[in-house]
This record gives sequence, C-alpha cells and structure tokens, in this order.
Amino acid sequence: MTSNIGANYMIDDSLNKKDKEQKVIECLKSTFRPEFINRIDDIIIFEKLNKENIKKIAKISLLDIENRLTDRAIKLNLSKNALDWIVENGFDEIYGVRPLKRLLKRELENKLAYALLKGEIEDNTIINIDADSNGLLINKNIN
Repeated sequence: MTSNIGANYMIDDSLNKKDKEQKVIECLKSTFRPEFINRIDDIIIFEKLNKENIKKIAKISLLDIENRLTDRAIKLNLSKNALDWIVENGFDEIYGVRPLKRLLKRELENKLAYALLKGEIEDNTIINIDADSNGLLINKNIN
C-alpha cells in the first residue's frame, strides 16, 4: 500500500530530512487509527521525485509497453520531443509517479490498444511516436 499522506512536507525545502519524516509520521498517526498502523509491518518514506526520476521511470514504463508488443513484433520509436512531453505532462511533485502512469495509459496504451483492435496496426510494425502541444502523435503502419 502506498499513500501520499504528508507529501506536502516532503516537498517543503525549508525542512530537513528528519523533520520531514517526523511530520509525515505525525500526519499518518492523525489520519489512521492506531489499530490500523499496528498492522503495518514497515513504513518507508520516499524522497520527492524530480523530472529526471520521472524520465527514467517513463523510459522503463515505455520498455514495458514495448515488451508487451513483442509477440506481434511491434516496436515503438519514441522521439526526444515525445519523451520530453511525457515527462513534462506526467510530472507532479506532490502525487509522485501516479500521474505519469495515468498519462501513459490514456495517451499511449489506450490509443495503441484501440488501433490494434481496429486492425490499424499490423504485426512487424514500427510505431513512430512524437508529440506536439496537443499530446502524443502516433504514426501507425510504418514498416
């Protein structure tokens, strides 16, 4: 289970690491009953993510998407512009990686799945992905 309880303290640069962790634990204790907290084996407090972290996570997530297409020999060719757009629009200092995951689902996975179901993407295809101000551009059927 993960939670963003106390995330506002983790992005507060006026606090040191120990004070941030103490504030997060206080929030946790004021949000959940002691009986529930007692059932938690471990509490791990993560540092806030930055855009470079999101970029690395995005690359891993994109590899995962591409790996799911290997049985059909479909490859993704992502432009630098597309990766930059994903990082910019998937980054949220407070909510961590979840906005990135939702963005990839909505802007890439769902569009690819719909095109696959409609037969617009064939096996042995390279999909070029770019971006403009409106979002990701998926150029299908490039052999």
